[in-house]
Amino acid sequence: MCGMKYYIYSCLCLLFILGCVSCNEDKSSIAPTGTLCLSVDRNDALSTKALKEVTDEVLNVYIANSDGDTIKTYNDYLKEVRNEKILLPIGTYKITVCSNQSEEAGWEKPFYVGEKSVEIKSGEITTTTVTCTIANTKVSVFYTDDVKNVFVDYITTVSNSCGSLTYVRDEYRSGFFIPEKLVADLKLVRKKDGQEFYLRRVFPDIEPRFHYTLSFRMASSSEDEAGGDFNLTVDKDAERVDCEIVIDESTLEHQDVPEIKLSESFEDNKIILKEGQSVPAASLSIKSLVGLQSLVVEANSELFQSEGLLSFDLLHLDDVTNMTLSGLKFPVPANQENYNDLNLDFNELLSFLLEKIKVELDTKIHTFTFYAMDKLHQEVSQTVTFDVSPKLPAKTVKANAFAKYAYLYGESSESTGLGFKYKLEGESEYKTIEANPESDGTFSALITNLQPGKTYVYYAIAGEDLKGAEKTFNTEKDENLPNASFEEWNGNNPWASGSITDFWDTGNGAASAASLVLTQSSDYVPDNMTGKSAYLKSQYKKYIGQDIFAAGNLFSGVFGGIVDLKGADMNFGQPFTSRPSKLTGYYKYISVPIDWDKKGGLNGKNDRFHIYVMLVYSKHYLNTLKQETFFDYDKIKRGEDPGVIGFGELTNEKIENGEDVTPAVNMAAYEKFEIPIVYYKEDKPSYIIVTCTSSKYGDYYTGGIGSQMWVDAFELIYDDAPNNE
Repeated sequence: MCGMKYYIYSCLCLLFILGCVSCNEDKSSIAPTGTLCLSVDRNDALSTKALKEVTDEVLNVYIANSDGDTIKTYNDYLKEVRNEKILLPIGTYKITVCSNQSEEAGWEKPFYVGEKSVEIKSGEITTTTVTCTIANTKVSVFYTDDVKNVFVDYITTVSNSCGSLTYVRDEYRSGFFIPEKLVADLKLVRKKDGQEFYLRRVFPDIEPRFHYTLSFRMASSSEDEAGGDFNLTVDKDAERVDCEIVIDESTLEHQDVPEIKLSESFEDNKIILKEGQSVPAASLSIKSLVGLQSLVVEANSELFQSEGLLSFDLLHLDDVTNMTLSGLKFPVPANQENYNDLNLDFNELLSFLLEKIKVELDTKIHTFTFYAMDKLHQEVSQTVTFDVSPKLPAKTVKANAFAKYAYLYGESSESTGLGFKYKLEGESEYKTIEANPESDGTFSALITNLQPGKTYVYYAIAGEDLKGAEKTFNTEKDENLPNASFEEWNGNNPWASGSITDFWDTGNGAASAASLVLTQSSDYVPDNMTGKSAYLKSQYKKYIGQDIFAAGNLFSGVFGGIVDLKGADMNFGQPFTSRPSKLTGYYKYISVPIDWDKKGGLNGKNDRFHIYVMLVYSKHYLNTLKQETFFDYDKIKRGEDPGVIGFGELTNEKIENGEDVTPAVNMAAYEKFEIPIVYYKEDKPSYIIVTCTSSKYGDYYTGGIGSQMWVDAFELIYDDAPNNE
């Protein structure tokens, strides 16, 4: 993996140690800081507490600033945080401590979590304790002696969305689950004949930090309702729920879980219906030996959600809901005493949805999940989907809109006369663009010369008279980079004095203790320009017997601070929601041969600079001591990094047939550069990362001592379509 070119180097161990001491001395060049000392405790007033102290667990620690951005991450509280001092810029932070494990179901595996807000003040040490509590639910299963006397085997599987645990006959451990609906499936094998029986019980109202004990016992001769329900005893003070489940051997053969069946017209639980087709016979049937007590439907449908019907119980409808469902032609079962046998006919619903689609002229997908619970609290579910499409010679599919151009997509069975009509919202006249048809029935077109930050109306066409549904899209704003010409500086920091929002940052905060300034302002600017530029220089210093090498660097983001006195962390990226075509600017570079080579194989080779731009979904946290936090540039350029939307770079590095043939660079003056941005996904970004360095492999403590780079007049360009080759 190629290491992330973070350009703040963990080899500066001694420098960082001294930096911790002197970080508040030069307030003109470094933001004021304070120190956090963190301890972790637990709430012992829990019946679900684990067998060992929470501080014996491996705990993650996350520190987020007032904007909600995580600026520091630690994977092990004991090794990385306890008894350590964490250097932070002044401000308010939220500290989150949680178990370093997944929340999947597990034996004796509680999931701890705790949060606390702290304020860091300049030059002060802030001591705080985060109290962790158990966030999940504890479940134990017991079988009474009378169950063991009747059955040779008894196995209970407890499950929910986080997983399942099987409690075999001699299992005495407790399991931990996320606090949501639990399902307990009991398998019994009778001693006298080896016959198997199955019971299911559903526990819908599960609370966090409670201990649920499931106790199975045989019914006594005096119990008339044995097996019909279970008994719950809730002790709120002890946070304990005892669930007594009664087994009546005489009725076991009549306690099967409800059975749901779909008609043969369903394929993979779905019916695809197009306008003009006949409605198939579609139905759902439910059989229950003991009768149903509820039939809850969850609707994932724009039509039903617009009527406020997100969830409803077909067996317990109020008058308003009943009337609304009737208007939507949704099947409602007739009143029954026991609801042993139900059949829901969807034919009227499908006919109604087809009529709606003729007006809306757009494909609609309606998904319904049915939860059938019987009187023994045994539940089964079934999801069905109705995909209903209009019969359109031209279908408007979607738009992928940039700032000044957009790709429009449509579908049609026609092969000629395809295109789109579009206009700026509010205008009366549409413009027409012809489309490029594909063999699979899709077609697309690129429209240009659009206005940034505007709403456009468009629809697909097939010939003169046939058109798809009218839709809208919004062009992105033609945003640019703050302080892109590097005119604003506060000492050696690339932002104005008193600025609240700082777009750019550097590694100067870590290097200042050894009197190294990696990046600073310069009066040397390109011809016909005035003002300032940014000057980056790779440097070496022997400081109190320690070898120190670092490269000049500049990046959009925030330098976090020192980690374990021998590394640093930072957050790359600043908020940004547009997709430019390229990054342009001016640069000058003077390389020297690499004479500090910890990477290996580059000693004597020519040094190389690196400028890159990256559009991403989220900020990228980097810890110089953890290679797993580094970017893999080869993976990014193959379009295989799931977090990267677009990328472009500039460097003098040159590799031919596996050999490094990077040329020396000795530029006499600034040159303009242009970095096309390649987009790998159609999604819009949330952040932009722009980074410059005077030694590309500085993260490996490798570079040429004295390599220099000047950068100025950065600008994002939006006129051209992105380069996706």
